[in-house]
Amino acid sequence: MTTLEQLILGAAHKATDYLDVVKNLRRTHPGLFWILVFTVLTRIAIYAGGRPWDNGVINDTILIGDGAQYHEIAIGFLNGISLSESNWATDRTLGYPYFVTAIYAISNSSIWLVLAIQTILNILMVPMVFWAAMRIFNSHRAGTLAALTFSFSAISVAWASRYLYTETLFTFFLLIFLLVFIQLWGRDSIRWFLLLGILLGLATIVRSVLQYFAFVPILVILFQDRMVRRKLVLAGVMILGLILIIAPFQIRNLKEYGHYSLSTISGNVMFQSTVKAKARADGTDFYTARDDMGFQEWKDTPNPFDLSEINKSRGLSSVKENPADFVILYVQGVISFLIGTEKSSYLYVIFNQDPPVLEAPYNFETFSERITRNIRDVQKEYFLTPVLIVKLLIEYAAITLGLLILLRRRHKTMALFFVLTIVYFILATGFMGRAPRYKIPVLPLYAILAGGGFTLIWSYLQSWKVFDRSSLRLTR
Repeated sequence: MTTLEQLILGAAHKATDYLDVVKNLRRTHPGLFWILVFTVLTRIAIYAGGRPWDNGVINDTILIGDGAQYHEIAIGFLNGISLSESNWATDRTLGYPYFVTAIYAISNSSIWLVLAIQTILNILMVPMVFWAAMRIFNSHRAGTLAALTFSFSAISVAWASRYLYTETLFTFFLLIFLLVFIQLWGRDSIRWFLLLGILLGLATIVRSVLQYFAFVPILVILFQDRMVRRKLVLAGVMILGLILIIAPFQIRNLKEYGHYSLSTISGNVMFQSTVKAKARADGTDFYTARDDMGFQEWKDTPNPFDLSEINKSRGLSSVKENPADFVILYVQGVISFLIGTEKSSYLYVIFNQDPPVLEAPYNFETFSERITRNIRDVQKEYFLTPVLIVKLLIEYAAITLGLLILLRRRHKTMALFFVLTIVYFILATGFMGRAPRYKIPVLPLYAILAGGGFTLIWSYLQSWKVFDRSSLRLTR
C-alpha cells in the first residue's frame, strides 16, 4: 500500500469515527447535543430574520462601511481588476476578501451564502469551545458549560449572520490555533509547530491586528518546561510558518509601494484615534479636529502607504502635544471593551431596532454622554442594560474562577496564555473605539475559562444541596 493510499485510508477511518461520534452525541454527550440544537435553531432564526437575500437589506445594511469595501474588493477580483487600481484597498488585508471571492465565484456573488457560511462557522465554534474547555479542565461538565456560555453570546452570532465583516472568519482561525496549541502542549513536533505558525499567518492576513500576537505563544513556549535550545527551535519554526503566509503580501506591498508592510490600517487608525482625542481637547467636532491636523484625501498622496506613514506621524505628534487626552480616550476604550454588553447586538442587529441618532458627527460621543444616554433610555431599551450587566458580572466571576483553577492545578503557563491573549486584544483595540464587535475574538476564550469557573460554582451549589439534606435529616 502506497503512502497516499495509507493517508486516504487513515482519513476515511477518522471521518467514520467522527460520524459515529455525531450519531451517538445525544447518548454520549446529551448536554452538548441540546446546546447544539439550541444553537442551530437560534442561529437559523437570526440569519433568516436578517433577510440577507433582500436587495433593500443588502444596500441599506450589509453594503455599508467595511462591508462595502470587502464586497468591492471581491467583485474586483472576479472582474480581474488589479489591486493597484484601487489604492483604498491597501488598508485591508486580503484574507477575508479571498474568502468572500471564493464564495462569490460559486454562487453568482450571493451575499446571503457568505453570511450563511459565517453562521455555520459560528455554530461550529460551539463544539470547538466544548473540546477546548474539556481538555483544559479535564471535565466534560466544564466543556458543556463553556459551550452553553458561548451559545448565549449575541455579539458573535449577530455579526456572523448579518454583516460582511472579518470577525467571524478571524475568530474561527484563532480558535483553531488555540485548539492546536492545546494539543501541542506537551509535544515537541516541529511539523505541528510549523502548522501552528501557518494558522497564525492565516488569521493575520484576515485581520492584521494579529501580526504582533506571535510574542504571546513565544513567551508561553519559553516558560514551558523544555530545554532552552528546544524552546528556541520550536518558537523559530512557528515564526517561520507565520512568515511563510504573510511574507508574500508584504513583498507585494514592497514592490508596489516601497513599504514592507501588511497593510496601511495602523497609521490610519492611529490618525483617527488622535483626531478624536484632539476634538475632545479642543472642544470641537471630529471633522474640525481632522482638518486642523492636516487631513489629506488618499488621492492627494498617490502612495497609500506613504499617506499612512504621514498620518501616523501626525497622530504621534498630536499625542505628544496632548498626551493626557489621548490616554483618557484610550483608557475609556479599554473600559468600554470590558464593560460593553450585548445590548446593541440584540436591539439594533438581531431585532432590527433603529439605533439612537447621535448629535455629534462621526458617531462620536463622550464617555459620560454614553453612560447618561444608557440610563435615560433604559426603559425604552427594555431594561436590557442592567440585565446584561448582571450577566456580564456573572461571566467575569466565572472567568476569574476558571483562571484560579488553572493556577491551583499548577497550569500556570496555560493561565498565562489566556491572560496574555485577552490582554493583547484589549490593548490592541482599546484606541480603535467602542464597537462591540472588537470583543468577538476573546468571547471563545471567555467561554472556555467560564466553563471551568461555572463547574466550580456548580459543585459548590451541589455541596450545599447535600448539606441542606443532611441538616434536614438531623433536625428530624
